[in-house]
Amino acid sequence: METMPLGGETAPQAGAQDRIRAIYRLACPHSEARELAEAIAIELTVEVPRALIDRYPRISRDVVARIESLSEEGGWSRLVLSFDPSLAGGGLPQLINLLSGNVSMLPGVELLGAELPPSLLAEHPGPRHGISGLRRRLGVEGRPIVATALKPRGAPLEDLERVAEEFARGGGEVVKDDHNLVDGSFEHYRERVLRIRDAVARGRSASGGACVYHALLTGPLPELERRLALLEEEEIEGVLVAPMLLGLEATRVLLSGTDRFVWTHPSFTGAVAHPAGSVVSPAFLHGTLFRLLGADAAVFVNHGGRFPISREECIRVAEQCRRPRGAWRRTFPVPAGGMRFDRIESMAEDFGEDTILLIGGDLLIHPDGVEAGTRAFIDRVEGCFTRP
Repeated sequence: METMPLGGETAPQAGAQDRIRAIYRLACPHSEARELAEAIAIELTVEVPRALIDRYPRISRDVVARIESLSEEGGWSRLVLSFDPSLAGGGLPQLINLLSGNVSMLPGVELLGAELPPSLLAEHPGPRHGISGLRRRLGVEGRPIVATALKPRGAPLEDLERVAEEFARGGGEVVKDDHNLVDGSFEHYRERVLRIRDAVARGRSASGGACVYHALLTGPLPELERRLALLEEEEIEGVLVAPMLLGLEATRVLLSGTDRFVWTHPSFTGAVAHPAGSVVSPAFLHGTLFRLLGADAAVFVNHGGRFPISREECIRVAEQCRRPRGAWRRTFPVPAGGMRFDRIESMAEDFGEDTILLIGGDLLIHPDGVEAGTRAFIDRVEGCFTRP
């Protein structure tokens, strides 16, 4: 039975391939790593003193996580634990609790990644469209997809309509809402979404292109299903969700019944995946966990923008988004967070053609306007992939 990787790194091949395996970074002297590893194994599974565990041989043998390996990696220790998959019974919340749970409150312990046996991986269908699905819809091959975000919050709706229409007229491919573009009532949400949809349609008609509009899905939990139903009824092709704000399980359940193209947004992910001290790695969170939820495109903060993160970590996120995993479709990585026109070439080099390049504010202030700026955006992207 093949074991499929699920995380920011690939663990060594399992001896017992029906077990869940997780990889952790331990920021402690290696001389202390064994004691910490044993504490983690107990904390994640039984959370009782060792003396009590020893009274129950079956618990010690079948329930407590096994330490598969512990190695020094130059200033930190790499721990691989394995778990009986039955311990993840109860769906996504229990799986996350098993892999991180109470250990998320221990300083210096970071979940880098994990791998699931096919039986557990199959419980989550993953992306419904992925890279290949959006490419088919747009008819774009051989280069990144070009996208923008509607902003800022507080701008007149007429201005947002103008931006959406001009982006589509310029040949842009995806207009998505900004994560702050929220509406106080269902009626306001409906009006805005439909007017933006129609603006994109006008621009698409003028350009002969295939631009699509993907709308933000947020609001009070009891109203989310109503808003999603509106998007489906009105043929809005995609949705943007912030899983860390809505809740991981709530997001999974909400998305399980839709066939919209799904974007995930990184808002509040810094609470668990931050350069100053992570509970989980950004690669695991964006490239794997959100993909499990159904992310067809995963937005993450890129280096060189408004947020401190390394180039290497960003490349790991993209690799995890696109890594083959059983029947899961590959997810578009979307490097973002203050990306500018002068970053286009470096992003193309870092992330390659199977990427969505998203420029928001810098496009909105383009000196020649949004329509001309969009054409320039596309020309520069195409130039990166047509050079000999």
